[in-house]
Amino acid sequence: MRIEEARGTAVRFLKDVLGKEGVVVETSRTPEGWEVGIEVAEESEYMKALGVRARVVDRNLYELKLSDALEVLSYELKRPLEPRGAPPAPKRA
Repeated sequence: MRIEEARGTAVRFLKDVLGKEGVVVETSRTPEGWEVGIEVAEESEYMKALGVRARVVDRNLYELKLSDALEVLSYELKRPLEPRGAPPAPKRA
């Protein structure tokens, strides 16, 4: 049951504090507590800044770290995710 509680805490934090809704895509136990990854679809700020009128959505991964007591210790936008169905990005040398 603890894993479900960790996931629920992370989802609530993201919604209540950042105003974002997403889908839990990874959860892992750590020596300090829990790490939860949540995929969030967000309107592309870059495309808005360019003046693109079409709505472009980025898939972003937020990582939250929770204590054993399920207190949120930190959160971070880890990386944008590739669009679904897109070929993988080329590796940099």
